[in-house]
Amino acid sequence: MNIVGSHAFTRNLKSALRHFLNSKKDIIPALFVRDHIVFICSVILLFHFPFFRPEVFAREKPSQNLSLENGNIKVVLNREYPAILQYEIKTMNEVLENPSRSAPEISFYKGALPVMRTRIKITYDVKISDNQASYHTTINYKNAKAIEFNLVYSLEEHGIRIAFNNVTEQPDFYLLDVHLPDLLVVRSDKKHARLAIPADAGRLIDIEPASIKRYEYGIDWIDPVLTGFAYNSKVIGIIDSKSIENRTIAAVSERKGIKYGSFSVRLMHRLKEYNLQEFGTIIPVTNPE
Repeated sequence: MNIVGSHAFTRNLKSALRHFLNSKKDIIPALFVRDHIVFICSVILLFHFPFFRPEVFAREKPSQNLSLENGNIKVVLNREYPAILQYEIKTMNEVLENPSRSAPEISFYKGALPVMRTRIKITYDVKISDNQASYHTTINYKNAKAIEFNLVYSLEEHGIRIAFNNVTEQPDFYLLDVHLPDLLVVRSDKKHARLAIPADAGRLIDIEPASIKRYEYGIDWIDPVLTGFAYNSKVIGIIDSKSIENRTIAAVSERKGIKYGSFSVRLMHRLKEYNLQEFGTIIPVTNPE
């Protein structure tokens, strides 16, 4: 088991895992998100340190759902746009739900300027095959095609992997990032609901008393690990990404009197600035190419 980070993080992580394991003595399935992603694993916690990224024009409409399923888990997706709505961990008879049901948010430029939301139309064409849901995403600007890409959700033995690929940009259009919100969510009314974050020397957040906040982390020399852990007394989830430019977003929110701890990912396609924090320098990107 490889754990990368500071001594403080190691202590906090050990404390988090000890707290989790003491709350449930049975063997527990683990839920991961990695590469572009979410896995649900059983028996032993596996720590992998790969890396992730997000969008600014979103939709939240009721839609018919679809599901990917095997003997271990069932993952419910929104059919109209890519969003994970629910995980059913069959071996534990446990369900993790996503109350926001939010669509991805997409940021892009025309030339060197961001675009107006009112002039954007985003469509998703989903195809299902072999326990895989592929969302072909088309962004139209002023009724003309601007950008296309795929988000592919593939079911694995104990979870789901999300891939971001096949980006096509029309002349003078530049995709910046795609934000996948609430990939992994635990709720405060479940016993021992916590978020564990390796970044900033490690944080362990008890969701119920926590204030409403949002943290976004990127890889640098201080924070070499973006993995996030969310758990309750029955299930632990791990979110991870293979890209060193992607960003992990940890948040505590409240809805109808219940607090939620969540992890999202921002899938970076282009950088708006080169943040060389270790040298005290931020270099703006004036040419989006």
